[in-house]
Amino acid sequence: ISSKYVILYFGLIRQYKGFDILLNAVSELLTLRSDFHVLAAGECYGDDSPYKKIIKEKNLQQVLTWENRFIPDDEVADYFSAADIAALPYRSASQSGITQIAFHYDVPVIVTSVGGLPEIVPDGEVGRVIARENPHMLTETLNQCLTEKNLEEMSQNIVEHKKQFTWDHFIDGIEEVYSQII
Repeated sequence: ISSKYVILYFGLIRQYKGFDILLNAVSELLTLRSDFHVLAAGECYGDDSPYKKIIKEKNLQQVLTWENRFIPDDEVADYFSAADIAALPYRSASQSGITQIAFHYDVPVIVTSVGGLPEIVPDGEVGRVIARENPHMLTETLNQCLTEKNLEEMSQNIVEHKKQFTWDHFIDGIEEVYSQII
């Protein structure tokens, strides 16, 4: 991938995860810029023909690489290391392990305002939170985020933000509660 920016969509592809939303947003993003590539890595559970139809109809082949297969653990780093930002345009969710993996690699994320996702992605700091089922908003957000300055700032913020998810932080919290009880 030789594009300046890489947008990652990672994980099993299911209808509720909004891969089609991303594809439609990317089609619109192509009218604004051409310095990006979408790397989609994940096996489609179910019929993949609706996605292939969008890709063909919107002529996305030149800006999309789709690894339609299960990604084993020993390959995960390859995908996140290539990414500048991850897009999770979920229609519904409780949480997503993909956000934590992205944070591990200091990759900013764009999530939708569903389930607990907004709780772990402070909007504008380590990524962006957008409305669900809104390809146009995803397009605008990607367009705004895809600058060296914005990506670097969010990546730097992740370094501090992800400390709250460590075992040390968790243990400190338990010890603090325990000290208040005694």
